[in-house]
Amino acid sequence: MNRAQARLFYPTLDNQIPKDHPVRLFDEILSGLDWGPWEARYPHPLGRPPIHPKVTASVILYGLSMGIRSSRRLEEACLVRNDFLWLAEGRDIDHSTICEFRMAFGKELKDAFRQVGQVAMSLGLMRLNRIGLDGTRERANSSRHGTATAKTLEERAAALDALIDAAMAEAEAEDRKEEDLFGQATPNKLPASLAELKRRQELIQQALAKVRAMDAKRGTKKEQAGATGQGQEKDGPKGQGPSAPPAEPSQAPEGQADQPAGADSKDKPRAAKVPVADPDAAVMPNKDGGHAPNYTPFVATDAERGYIADADVDNRPTEGQGTVATVERIEETFGQRPPQVLVDGAYADGQQLSELERLGVQTYVPVETAAGDDPDNPAVRADPTVPVPPEAWDRLPRSTKGKKRATLDRSAFVYDAANDCFWCPNGRKLERKDSQKRGRADGHVVEVYRYECVGCEGCGLGQACREGTGPRCVQVDEYEPVRRRVRARTKSTEGQEVYKHRAWICETPFGFIKTWMNFRQFLVRGLAKVKTEWLWACTAYNLRKLVRDVLRMRAKFTAMLA
Repeated sequence: MNRAQARLFYPTLDNQIPKDHPVRLFDEILSGLDWGPWEARYPHPLGRPPIHPKVTASVILYGLSMGIRSSRRLEEACLVRNDFLWLAEGRDIDHSTICEFRMAFGKELKDAFRQVGQVAMSLGLMRLNRIGLDGTRERANSSRHGTATAKTLEERAAALDALIDAAMAEAEAEDRKEEDLFGQATPNKLPASLAELKRRQELIQQALAKVRAMDAKRGTKKEQAGATGQGQEKDGPKGQGPSAPPAEPSQAPEGQADQPAGADSKDKPRAAKVPVADPDAAVMPNKDGGHAPNYTPFVATDAERGYIADADVDNRPTEGQGTVATVERIEETFGQRPPQVLVDGAYADGQQLSELERLGVQTYVPVETAAGDDPDNPAVRADPTVPVPPEAWDRLPRSTKGKKRATLDRSAFVYDAANDCFWCPNGRKLERKDSQKRGRADGHVVEVYRYECVGCEGCGLGQACREGTGPRCVQVDEYEPVRRRVRARTKSTEGQEVYKHRAWICETPFGFIKTWMNFRQFLVRGLAKVKTEWLWACTAYNLRKLVRDVLRMRAKFTAMLA
């Protein structure tokens, strides 16, 4: 075809798209949503009318579903790709408009996410009978080399203050010269160079405030640990217990923290670091190794067809503190509380499990607790008062966590609920001695019970059981009973059948979003904007699934009528 040949009858834009192209159903679904809250945000000035929010949102969501995140690539697609031309009705949407639009409608986007989920529920594609909750790591829009300690930030702030003072003095001198020549001038906005210095100053002050708060918190925790002797306690509740607090979000990796000359790293903790470009992010281990500023996005996925029922982002490295909040958000969004939740071991938090049980939600999670049903553990025996045979002592579980050498793990001690005591592998009793209130990193106070052995002297397992000369102690918190109930449910035949689908339910959205959408790093900075960007991706994921499922259902229905 001659490119310069004029055509008398040019095909319409609609004719450029096949009748069965997915973009048509994509537009059909979005046209059925209520865009009133979006329209209410638009002013009504004179001049050129604005682009309808459905059009811009459609371009962003369809672009994400096709693996296009960049606003400049979306602008290009609206010019050269027929499916985008058709979807945008021939409009030329500038990349800056797309960028501003993405961050301006966070609240309205939540409503659109809810409406898409309701469409899936009306078609029986999402039932909320069982959900899987999991999190992942996504890089923040900040360099891993751009972190700094409080000392470094204070030095930078001082240097920047001096630059700003000099720039202000120079600007005032220039203003006086202009006043002498032209008279009194109306104050205008700051010069570009000075405005940039002010912006950098604000970022540094935000980062400095955060790192100071982290240093103060860590110092307080260290003082409390020294005062209560937490550093010497053994066998605390695993994972989420008071004796095993989670690491600080911005604890610096080995060899990257500022240390004064001659400082002993064993006595003085490494200084906390924060990313200067994005102080809301936290230095965490990457999924592919190393450390960098990261966020922790979460999704709650429905088990029926894999639709995302809830999405959120946290800037803490620990998971498991938001399970109850996720269930409550799902109930608030869709008016239905999921009766079953599948999570991995990182979510075995006693306080969360107890609250879910109170709400009537069955949790399936591999909980670590005292010995009870592990067939490979020789400590599991019909009569715990009978000692484990000496030939099986080498197979008893051992642990080095928080200890100088390997000693018998807590799972080698069997709990006796009838007598509220533990039995050691040698058949000796550990009675409850006292209890203590302890605060966790999340501010929650937990009751911890200490069980002490009454017959350690002369025990043949003493060398393998104790570090020092005192009696062996085992500690459990107030949530140990609920952990045992959750563990029994998960270990049951029915629980194993339910739990074996967890990986597929939870990991599929992350695999698609990271691989197909190329979503491995956030484009924006700040927790609020990061949450909005993640919600765009999750909404696009649900829309793509909905389009594919509806096309499949229509094809099946057409075949039935043929």
